[in-house]
Formats: sequence, structure tokens, C-alpha cells
Amino acid sequence: MNINTNNNTNNKLYIKYGLNFYTCVAFLCSHLFAIYRLQYILASACFMSLVLGLINHATYHPVINKLDTAFNCICVSYFSIKYYDNNHIFHMSMLCALISAYTFIKYSYTMNGIIMHSLIHIIGNIGIMLMIESNYRMRLH
Repeated sequence: MNINTNNNTNNKLYIKYGLNFYTCVAFLCSHLFAIYRLQYILASACFMSLVLGLINHATYHPVINKLDTAFNCICVSYFSIKYYDNNHIFHMSMLCALISAYTFIKYSYTMNGIIMHSLIHIIGNIGIMLMIESNYRMRLH
């Protein structure tokens, strides 16, 4: 199955149920942390990202791939606006979002794409947890 028509893509790296599939479990950590911090809307978004990511990386179906990417872009945009706060924790979460977006655009479909995309899952979830913590602390004041 051809994932991307880009000539420098090594599609053999994108094995169903490969490394990207297993690093999607990081969304479960964010989901549970959001529940712990009583942020149920963000917990729901993390759970949807988990489900979409698992389906995407189990099938690599082009429609699911686009849906997964679109959903995550919408979530980053929405929660960045909704949870905006001018503090260092929020700024670190936005740095994680920028690093993830840059890595996705620049490296996801290269020779090391599977590793780079797995890093996006990890860095993105660190950013999500930072955003949850930032919003939790903001609500305390």
C-alpha cells in the first residue's frame, strides 16, 4: 500500500502494527492524566486520538490517515486557544506542539520516518500533559 506518493518515502518502514502503533499508547497516559486533573473534554480528545491512531497505524488506510492528522491538528488548535495562559508550562506545551508539527512535516515521510513519527507521539503527549497541568494550575488561582 502506498502511503505517500513522495519519491523519498520508504513505505517498507510503515509496517502495520509497528512502532508507531505501540507509541500511540502514549495517548492513554494523557487521557488518564486529564481524568486525574478533572479535564474531561481534553480526556475525550486524547481517547479519540488514541483510537484513531491505533486504527491508523494498524491499517495505514489513506482516509483514516487523513482523518487522524486532521483530528490532531484541530485538537492542537482548539485546546491551544481554549487553554491559553501566559505561563512557562503553557509555553513549554506550545514548544512541544511546534516541535511535533515541524517533525511531522519535515521527517515523517523520510527514511527514518517511523522513528520520527513515533517521537511525535511521545513529544506531543508530553505537550498535552503540560497543557493539562497549566490549565489545572490556572483554575486553582
